[in-house]
Amino acid sequence: MILHPPNKAEAIAYVDGKGKFPGRYATVGFYGASENPPVYMHYKVGPLEVDDEDIKIVPMLGKDEVPYNKRPYDPAEAKEIIIFTLKQLEEMPNLLEDSFDNAKPFEDLTVMPNGPYTDKDGRRLSRITIGMRGLGDKDFDFFNILPLTLKLYHGGQNVSEWYTFDYYYLNQGPFTNATYLNAAFYWGMIDKVQIPKGSRQTIKELTFPRRDVYKPLRKNAELPSAKTYEPHGPRYTVSGHTVSWMGWTFSVITNQLRGPSVYNVKFKGERIVYENSLNEIVLVYSADGAGQDNMVYIDSMYGIGDIKRVIPGVDCPEYATLLNITKWDPYTSESIIVPGICIFEADGQEALWRHAGNTFTTGLSNKYLIARIPATVGNYDYIFDFSFHLDGKMQNLVTATGFIQGSFWNPLSSYFGNTTSESAFGYKVSSTAIGLIHDHTFGFKVDLDVIDEKNNFNLIHWKYGSINDLNMKLKINDSSYFIYNHTRYIELERLKKETGLKVDLINQKLWIVVNDKHKNSWGAPRGYRIVPMATGAQNLENDFPFMKDISFTNYHCAITKRKENELYVRPVHELVRDSDPNKPKRYLEGHDRWGGY
Repeated sequence: MILHPPNKAEAIAYVDGKGKFPGRYATVGFYGASENPPVYMHYKVGPLEVDDEDIKIVPMLGKDEVPYNKRPYDPAEAKEIIIFTLKQLEEMPNLLEDSFDNAKPFEDLTVMPNGPYTDKDGRRLSRITIGMRGLGDKDFDFFNILPLTLKLYHGGQNVSEWYTFDYYYLNQGPFTNATYLNAAFYWGMIDKVQIPKGSRQTIKELTFPRRDVYKPLRKNAELPSAKTYEPHGPRYTVSGHTVSWMGWTFSVITNQLRGPSVYNVKFKGERIVYENSLNEIVLVYSADGAGQDNMVYIDSMYGIGDIKRVIPGVDCPEYATLLNITKWDPYTSESIIVPGICIFEADGQEALWRHAGNTFTTGLSNKYLIARIPATVGNYDYIFDFSFHLDGKMQNLVTATGFIQGSFWNPLSSYFGNTTSESAFGYKVSSTAIGLIHDHTFGFKVDLDVIDEKNNFNLIHWKYGSINDLNMKLKINDSSYFIYNHTRYIELERLKKETGLKVDLINQKLWIVVNDKHKNSWGAPRGYRIVPMATGAQNLENDFPFMKDISFTNYHCAITKRKENELYVRPVHELVRDSDPNKPKRYLEGHDRWGGY
């Protein structure tokens, strides 16, 4: 269950004191496993502040719109997947003993389903990678991967009808089941690998980074490190989840599936942003490993905002204010409250503005407020920062930490060639592991309302050309004072339709949102510039099998009008395609205009 986003017009009218309270609603995902046939449905439930008999339950999906096999993972199913797979591995004792240091399935091995989890025919199918357990009994270990993969069919609710197939060992296969693979290993019909004896214990000792006690400390390492502090206490105030600081006000929340958001952002009393929300994270991996090739992770399917508590002194400074978040536990059918958001003022240790003249020096130190939300999705820990600056600037920043997902360093792989540390798919990061090439693409939904909702999107083209060409465009005759017939200049373009934008470092464009009806002191329209911090671009082309499901990654910025039926950049479900060409195709929970059909 998550909070259902309210209608924007009703929400703004209420917070501005011009309308009634729109009510709080929940989006509830229902897994009807006991239905015949099983049903997956989303409901809008509420208003939540009325008596039970007055609560309305409205279906958000059509009947059978999302086939049950297309539903997102749920914890109960994930548990059964692990148990079922480990039982199958007990059928290969010779292979586990000789190759993997006599590993016992339920004691030493971990089961990792690789995304995506359905095949081209729509079956509920997972590709499984097996790894050594190094993180503990209840956690996946994405790093200590073994050269053993398989496929698991887990459609329907009757586990006795599930089965595994397509076993690969060192990319040799496929074998029909665990018994066949174990027999081929026992009779010497395949190439073998053997990890060193004692590896199981070594993995558990080396999983977490720690100092080598046999080496000397770095100079002065025993002394306390530098810290910032608040000499007179915080300069911000917090009321519920609404924060105020130096002219800024905003509300910060997090969504269990989608992740963190800030709403109703105002600077010096004027609204700038209605919504700034993380919507999705997409990871695409490449590997030379059966079952690990073309892995695609769509993190909302696992819960970006399924947040654990903040680690004081690590995630945030000790003086930070912690805010509670609520999430739903499907195991206990109860809500859980944890301190998952921290608010603090940061010292940028740099100049916001400075100048040193011949007879004077002046400047202003950069201080800013941060709303920080740490989140764990599988092996990755993400740190999400929404920062607010004294000059009216806002910034979204995401830092990735945690554990990388690895693959087994296969000495027999043709892709690894004769090298000892690198391959076509990445570099060696331990004696048996390769760090796979992949990317993380973060999709934010930002609803800018600079002063009011009547905004335009302009492109300022940064161009180079001749003075003669520029004069012809501007219908100017006199330009004799130019030294050269070459210059740089800018051209304004106003977007008239919804558009996807990509960063082009050669033909540069500045992305500007302006309100033409509100001018500054010099008559220029007031607005904001969107400054992308992109370090790369999507190089997958449309022939990539899952490109339509992650089509928002094609652009650094996609410009659309707000529509209440388009809640997110993509749904939490996979795209449902119908074979009838005359039947309209749409996304669930929203519509993605960037993929095309």
